[in-house]
Parts: sequence; structure tokens; C-alpha cells
Amino acid sequence: AVVAEYVVVFAGFTVVVADCVVVSAGFTVVVAEYVVVFTEFTVLVAEYVVVFAGFTVVVAEYVVVFARFTVVVAEYVVVFTEFTVVVAEYVVVFAGFTVVVAEYVVVFARFTVVVADYVVVVAGFTVVVADYVVVFAGFTVVVAEYAVVFAGFTVVVAEYVVVFKEFTVVVAEYVVVFAGFTVVVAEYVEVFREFTVVVAE
Repeated sequence: AVVAEYVVVFAGFTVVVADCVVVSAGFTVVVAEYVVVFTEFTVLVAEYVVVFAGFTVVVAEYVVVFARFTVVVAEYVVVFTEFTVVVAEYVVVFAGFTVVVAEYVVVFARFTVVVADYVVVVAGFTVVVADYVVVFAGFTVVVAEYAVVFAGFTVVVAEYVVVFKEFTVVVAEYVVVFAGFTVVVAEYVEVFREFTVVVAE
């Protein structure tokens, strides 16, 4: 599948993708550049390449500029052949609040990462993640529950499971509530082996 460009216009905001190519047979996704323009903020991604045949993800740079804060990610690389995740650097600058992570490396000897919980509170909104487990030996990702509460909108994800051995993604339910605008997706399944996407609602 090759998409030269497309524009999605929602109520009050627009998404513009300049160029992207998706090759499912070769397990390669290349996005040259895209810009997401909302009413109050902008997301700019310079370039990133995802190569699943070699099990490598490379993100060159992207910048997220919101109304009052900015997120800058310099670079990160995920290499699943050696079961290693390397994040070079990223900086999160909020309104009067900054988080800087210099570097971290995750090496999966048993191919498992378990995070019990964490809470991020930033200048008027809170992000709470209850727990999640990543098991790469079974190619399964299970997220029990998390909620993102911003100043004007809320994102709640009840549960989802990603099974990469069968190339299937199942999302049980999630709800996105903006200021006067709601998006509810009951369920969707992506079967990449059969190259099929089914959206229930």
C-alpha cells in the first residue's frame, strides 16, 4: 500500500500527511514527513523508519509543540534481534516544569518488562498508568488500564492485547473525550498476515 498524501479534517482540527509508504509484505513502514495541526497545538515529525524484517525502529527526530509546552525527542532506536531498546535522549518541557531523561537501555534476557505503576503530574493535568506487562518471548503486550486526564479532555483505555506472533491487535475499548467532542471506539482487530483491518464501531 502506498499513500502519497492525505488530509483528515475533524471538528476544529486537521491532520495532514505529506508522504508515507506502508509495505506489509516486506514489513517496512517509511514516513518521510507529516504534520498534525490541531486548534491549539502542532505535531511535527521530521522522519522515521520502521523495518520489521530487520526488527529495527529508527526515529530521527520529532517535536511536539502544544499551546504552552513542548516535547522534543532527539533519537531512539529499538533493535529486537538483540532484544535491546536504546533511547538516546529526550526532553519534556511543560509550563514551568521539565523532565529530562539522558539515556536508558533495556535488555530482554527473558524478554519481559514489567512496570508496576507510575504517575506523572504536570501543570494542571495528570497521567496515571496502573500497570502494564510486555512479554516479547510470547510476542504479547497486555495493558491492564490507564487513564490520561488533561486540562480539557480525557483518554481512558480499558484493555488491549497485542499478539505479534499471529500479527493481531485487539483493543477492547477506549474512549477519548475532548472539550465538547467525544470519540468512542468499541473494538478493532488488525490482522497483518491477512492484511485486514476490521473496525467494529
